[in-house]
Amino acid sequence: MPITNNSDSLVTRNLTVEDALTLADSTTLEFKEMTAPVTPPNGALVVYAKSDGKLYVKNDTGAESDLTAGKQNVAKIFYIENPTATDAFPIGYVPQAATLVAVRAITDTGTVTFNIEKRAKLTPDVAGTNAWTLDKQATAEGLEQTVFDAGSIAADEWLYFSASAIASAPTKLWLSVEFTID
Repeated sequence: MPITNNSDSLVTRNLTVEDALTLADSTTLEFKEMTAPVTPPNGALVVYAKSDGKLYVKNDTGAESDLTAGKQNVAKIFYIENPTATDAFPIGYVPQAATLVAVRAITDTGTVTFNIEKRAKLTPDVAGTNAWTLDKQATAEGLEQTVFDAGSIAADEWLYFSASAIASAPTKLWLSVEFTID
């Protein structure tokens, strides 16, 4: 399908992917905000802008996806040699609102009981809110937690590792804390 050009702006409908691939670098596509369109026929997708200012795609099953909703995953990984029951240290500062996704921990032997705390920006040395009501226990078999009692992280909070008990003398603890920026 030929592209019609009028004052350096695209003035056509039913633009194909092949057409879009031949547009000049300085060409933009303008999407008028609208309500969600009807479900497209089998084998087709529609891309459109809604009144919330976001770009969406709807597939042939009617499923709508926000194309601007990509979330950044962040993982903080630590190796702790000779962990103790009094270990408490920062995992990292989170400048934007985020959500805990997973905590994974494994020891070489024995157990390390711990929690992940969220602490205020200006008082990181003061105990904060635990991610879980009950502490979790890392073992040599490993621990993977994807459910949190308090998984939301406010903007400008510190994440802290806080151990509460050690058993059977572990000499190594590997810890991964994963969250997404909202």
